[in-house]
Amino acid sequence: MPEQVRKALKGWRIQQGNPKSGLVFPSPVTGERLSKSALDSCWGWIKQDAGIHDELQMYTLRHNFISWLVMKGVPLKVVADMVGHASIEMIDKHYAHLIEGETTKASKSFSELLKKQA
Repeated sequence: MPEQVRKALKGWRIQQGNPKSGLVFPSPVTGERLSKSALDSCWGWIKQDAGIHDELQMYTLRHNFISWLVMKGVPLKVVADMVGHASIEMIDKHYAHLIEGETTKASKSFSELLKKQA
């Protein structure tokens, strides 16, 4: 995690009275996880303020984030951990095709291994 992000989160935690839940943004009503629709209203005004077309969904940003990490060669386990998945299964199933050149690299590596065995 970048140091700037770490400092910001530590400061936020102190501002919030060092909550025990571990949630960065708990529901102000229940104290539990926010519902999936909790950010809908603020997402609307963020898009309006930024001049982003109304059809853009917040989930699209998550998809783009995962896609770019995979395309940059970040290990799938690291990506899965970053987005809150317990395993790489979903990331592998939906994003592994974005790993450019990996099939070719694997084939060459195996070919080199065979050459060494001969």
